[in-house]
Amino acid sequence: MLFDFGATLNGYSADITRTYFCEEIPQEHRAFYEAVQEANRLGRDMTAPGVTPHELDTAVQRALSDAGFAADIRHKLGHGLGLDIHEAPQLMRGNHAPLEAGMVITIEPGLYRPGVLGVRIEDDVLVTEDGARSLTQLPRDPQVIG
Repeated sequence: MLFDFGATLNGYSADITRTYFCEEIPQEHRAFYEAVQEANRLGRDMTAPGVTPHELDTAVQRALSDAGFAADIRHKLGHGLGLDIHEAPQLMRGNHAPLEAGMVITIEPGLYRPGVLGVRIEDDVLVTEDGARSLTQLPRDPQVIG
């Protein structure tokens, strides 16, 4: 089950996604999930002032492709987050405007195989003076419910 949710506080938005499995995680689904989990970690670790959305999206999409899931990539890495849930900057190839300290962005790699499985792990990330800090505290490890 893929849950995409958030809240607002003083007009500012949160945007979080987690994927949960019911009863068990088949091995092929675990590999799918772990590729997204690693791509999310890479995106969060690379985020820093001066890094461009183009660089972030390219690296994360390459990681998903190198894991064997190129055909299952359906969207860009993420977007800016603030008064609107989706705002600039768009974290996608072709956007060469560098990130700046104080920006809040989403890192949300995903893989989708229609009729079979979809996995997205989305975190809200604050760009700091010397890197980034995840504002999302939910676990990223595979979770089984039910």
